[in-house]
Amino acid sequence: MADLVVTNTNSANDSEGMAFGLSGNLFVYLLGSMILSILLCTLLMVTGIGIHYTLCAGLLPVILTLAYLKIFKHNKPPHYQEDLFECWLNGSGHEKHKTGGGR
Repeated sequence: MADLVVTNTNSANDSEGMAFGLSGNLFVYLLGSMILSILLCTLLMVTGIGIHYTLCAGLLPVILTLAYLKIFKHNKPPHYQEDLFECWLNGSGHEKHKTGGGR
């Protein structure tokens, strides 16, 4: 046992990283909505719609995407969104169902 080598290990949790204030790869959704907003603004500007309507319509995808990510994805456990919708629709989620006939 004297020849046994003891090695210290790092058993800490690995971080998924952060980008644009969002954890993991959630920034990809935001990046996609930004591209969609630019395309939408360009399309609306070409058609001659006013600048105020164009900017409001262009900001809409980014605002909706940020709201979705912050409410349902950012710093939430895996499958949070699916469990929440199941709870809203079925009223159960991951609960133990009580069966009759028990004591």
